[in-house]
Amino acid sequence: MAPVADTPMAVKTRQKSKLSDPRDNIPGIASSVDFGFVSAKIRGRHRKLYHGEGLASLARLRSLGDIGAELLGKREFVDHLDLERQIISRHVEGLLDIAKLLSGPQGEIVDWMVARYLAENVKVILRGMASGEAPAAIRPYLVDLPKPLSLDFDALSSATKIEEVLDIL
Repeated sequence: MAPVADTPMAVKTRQKSKLSDPRDNIPGIASSVDFGFVSAKIRGRHRKLYHGEGLASLARLRSLGDIGAELLGKREFVDHLDLERQIISRHVEGLLDIAKLLSGPQGEIVDWMVARYLAENVKVILRGMASGEAPAAIRPYLVDLPKPLSLDFDALSSATKIEEVLDIL
């Protein structure tokens, strides 16, 4: 067996990658997009999220009023549904703000994040109809979305069968 010192050692050298920026290969990407700005916007939104001790202190709050004051500041809310609706609306507005900055596939991904709430609204309506709920009882559980994602709730609430709802959609 040869001594270890006699065997050549592989030495890794760091070289800059000769690969192009992957964003250059994505069709439809806007060249004028400042991804640093978009990244900063997302990091800023992330800093507002509760994690660690902030989340633990939020969980220790005992009343809905205290939780609402912590999450919404001076904005008023009526009940837990209104609090949830306002939180979700702020989230959707934030996603739409980011989507405005992006185009092509990146913008489409963020648009689909917002479209997820449209799917949730459809599920709420269908579940409500299947359980025989009155339209007025279903409405508070829907997320308000901007056009073209908003639903014609009046037309949907006048439907008597699930098939009619699907035709309206």
